[in-house]
Amino acid sequence: MNRSISTITLTGILVVTILTIPITCLVAAASIEQLIEDLRCVCGCNMVLEDCNCSTAKSMMNQIRQDIIDGKSRDQIIAEFQGIYGDIVLATPMKSGLELVLWILPIVISIMGTIIIYESTRDKEVFPISEIKAPIAEIDVKTDHEQIDAEMEKYEELFNDEYEKFKDKKNN
Repeated sequence: MNRSISTITLTGILVVTILTIPITCLVAAASIEQLIEDLRCVCGCNMVLEDCNCSTAKSMMNQIRQDIIDGKSRDQIIAEFQGIYGDIVLATPMKSGLELVLWILPIVISIMGTIIIYESTRDKEVFPISEIKAPIAEIDVKTDHEQIDAEMEKYEELFNDEYEKFKDKKNN
C-alpha cells in the first residue's frame, strides 16, 4: 500500500512537472519576444533585434535566452545590455529623467501655444469697423453690365478672327 501511495505521489509530481514545463517555456518565450522587440542590434544596421539576421543579433538573442534560463528579470537583462553597449541598444529611449522631459516638452509647448493663440484672438473682431477707412463703393449695376457686354463682344471678335486664321491655315 505504501508503495502504491509513493508511486501515485511520484506520478503526480511527474505529471505536474511535465505540465508546467510548457508553461515555463511559454513565459520564457514571451519574455524573449518582448526583449528582442525592446533592444536594437549594435552591428550598425539600427534594426530591432527581432528583425535583424546578422551574427551580432543572433549572439545577442542567445545571450538573452541564457540570461532568462539563468533567472534574470527583464529589467536586469536590459540593464546588462545597457551597461555593455550603452543607451544605443534601447529601441525606445527610457522615459525617466531628462528623456522624460524631452518626451513631455513638445506636448506642453503645443498646449501652451494653443492657449496663447486662443486668448490673444478670442475678443478681437476679424475686421473692426473702426479701422476701415475707405468708404463703401456704390455699384451702378447698369454701367457694369454694359461694360461686361462690351468686353464680351470685343473678345468674341478676337476669337472669331483667330478661328478664321486657323481654318485658313488648316486648309492651305
